[in-house]
Amino acid sequence: MKKHKEKGEDKEEKKPVRKTIKRIVLRELARNPNIDAAVLRKIVLESFPDSAFGKTHLAWYKSQIRKGAIELPGGVELPPSSRKGKKKGKKARDDEGEEEEEVPRKKKSKKTLKQKDADEEEEGEESEEEEG
Repeated sequence: MKKHKEKGEDKEEKKPVRKTIKRIVLRELARNPNIDAAVLRKIVLESFPDSAFGKTHLAWYKSQIRKGAIELPGGVELPPSSRKGKKKGKKARDDEGEEEEEVPRKKKSKKTLKQKDADEEEEGEESEEEEG
């Protein structure tokens, strides 16, 4: 006779943990949150030689971790992003956390080609009148 297991009782047989790029990346980021993309790529390629893993993939994983969509093992947190540029349309913060004034941007002209041609013709006519 087979022995029936009670509900909630753990299974004796555990499935082997699949090795994935995601697991490798998360493990390495937990060990060293500032790991270089080239170093991580070498580690990934050892297990997945045909992988196209690169710095953009690492940036995506870090972004997902910072957003909270993916958690690092052991509750490790990533340091703040080291982006040098500032996001468009957002107010910049100085070192003390105070908001700085937003820099106004020049608006791009939305003239059509016909309007531009007409403006050039008018300028040409005006210069002819001044000469004559």
